[in-house]
Amino acid sequence: MLENSLRESGNHIRLTSQLIQVKDQTHLWSRDYDYPAKDILTIEDDVAKAVAQEIRLRLTSQQQAELAQAHRVNPDAFDAYLQGYYYFERNTDKDTEMAGKYYERADAA
Repeated sequence: MLENSLRESGNHIRLTSQLIQVKDQTHLWSRDYDYPAKDILTIEDDVAKAVAQEIRLRLTSQQQAELAQAHRVNPDAFDAYLQGYYYFERNTDKDTEMAGKYYERADAA
């Protein structure tokens, strides 16, 4: 199981990832990632590469090339998306309306 903890401070993100074996809760691997918020997708790629290496998953050359590409993201759009998702998951009429407003903000950013 992959467990992540995400902390944000201004335009900075710290992600702590842990790989845990489910059958006996054995801690297999962990790593901290520190990046500017605009590089959130780069963090995802780096975590995916590290986990793949740790579990000795063999990636095709095409998959390796896709993981090697940097993807920039607008931190304001990403934050608005996360806020929208939060309200959407609450699943009430009022919260769904709030989710829509945040999704519109994310789309406009």
